[in-house]
Amino acid sequence: MTRWQECREEQAGPETAVRRRPQQRRSQERFDRVLAAAAELISDTGIESVRMSEIAERAEVPIGSVYQFFPDKLAIVRTLAEQVTDSVHVQVQESFASVADPEEFLARADTLVQGYYVQITADPVARHVLMAMQSDKDLQQ
Repeated sequence: MTRWQECREEQAGPETAVRRRPQQRRSQERFDRVLAAAAELISDTGIESVRMSEIAERAEVPIGSVYQFFPDKLAIVRTLAEQVTDSVHVQVQESFASVADPEEFLARADTLVQGYYVQITADPVARHVLMAMQSDKDLQQ
């Protein structure tokens, strides 16, 4: 776990945290299916209209499996937000790892901002999650 992830875990409130992190391969697969199903539904209809029962149905898991990992929809959205921010964080680290001078720093920063814009506009899940983060104080953490 990176320092970035550790800080994020420390800031997580109990009401928005993942209830249980999967340890076994089968549980991880179920966890991933739930997140993928949630992402598909959010992409199709937005966050507000998605219900936990729809997520379970789309993931082809019992509703109890969804609640085994996530106490509520906000925890799912938070986990998706973590995935988006983790991706951006990795891109930033990789981009600035070998910066040699201020001009190169500015060029890479410009490229990153443009890439971030393209990612958010092209990925409906990232866009919905970003909007949710702007309007929800728990997600802003």
